[in-house]
Amino acid sequence: MSRVKTDWRQGFIDRIDCRVCLDEPLAKHTTLGVGGAAKLLVFLKNEESLSEALRFLDSRAIDWRVLGLGSNILVSDSGLSGAAFRLSGQLASLKPLDRSRRFLDVQVGAGLAMGRLIAWALKYGGGGLHPLVGIPGTIGGAIKTNAGTSLGTITDRLVEVRILRRKSMHWVPVDSLAFGYRCSPFGLRQIIVAARFRLPLTRPTKIERAYQAARQKRIGQPKRVRSAGCFFKNPQSGSAGRLIDQAGCKGARRGSAMVSTVHANYIINNGGASAKDILRLSQHVARTVKLKMGVRLEREVELWGRFRPAAAVRRSK
Repeated sequence: MSRVKTDWRQGFIDRIDCRVCLDEPLAKHTTLGVGGAAKLLVFLKNEESLSEALRFLDSRAIDWRVLGLGSNILVSDSGLSGAAFRLSGQLASLKPLDRSRRFLDVQVGAGLAMGRLIAWALKYGGGGLHPLVGIPGTIGGAIKTNAGTSLGTITDRLVEVRILRRKSMHWVPVDSLAFGYRCSPFGLRQIIVAARFRLPLTRPTKIERAYQAARQKRIGQPKRVRSAGCFFKNPQSGSAGRLIDQAGCKGARRGSAMVSTVHANYIINNGGASAKDILRLSQHVARTVKLKMGVRLEREVELWGRFRPAAAVRRSK
């Protein structure tokens, strides 16, 4: 291996002003609780450190990923050969912009937890976020996957997105971007840095009622378990969870990974499951649904790291 490859972590630590953890097990940072170590876990606190980190890693062809709060991903048991980013400080901040008679404008860092934005909006009368109640993860992750429910998606109140692209920052109006069901125009090499929302001013009691109704719709989801959220996208023909249930996969197991008996589109870690167990179980579910129901499921959860070629599950682009 070249000297550039072997020395890259020390060079990164010497040059980039941020907190780092060496060989950090990502099982500690993912909602599934599985995954090997990242060579470097990096806590970036502002746009300058983010830009410098990317320049350093890209110039040495070192792979990197934005971790967020660890939901919606499955990290391989062998971990990551490069760096995983957590966005903190200014990159996880919340800044009110303007308040008119009708709207409340706010700018948030991509690393901000979704729950914090929702709590702030309730306190100051910003409505329209009820479709996102109960969705885990960060603002950046939610935008990248166009997170939402049957009540709506995050883009319904999104105005602009700030992204790092081609080594420079850009504010991009949401109207110029093509979002779809659980997908966005942002690829692996683009990082969402911040976002601006316009929320309709609404009485707190009305917002709370909308939140309660949204929570009621999520009652059928498993609670206090280790999962990545819904594992498969809903096909055009209907609910992935219903198809999995009808195919007889509820309660199916591979090792300590199990299809939830509460909601069949959740694969849970019962304790001690490996990433391999979870992926093998997801493959079994997809094959069974295709065989019995005639529908091909597409994974919503993103794979990180190296899995055996035979374990690759086709994913929509």
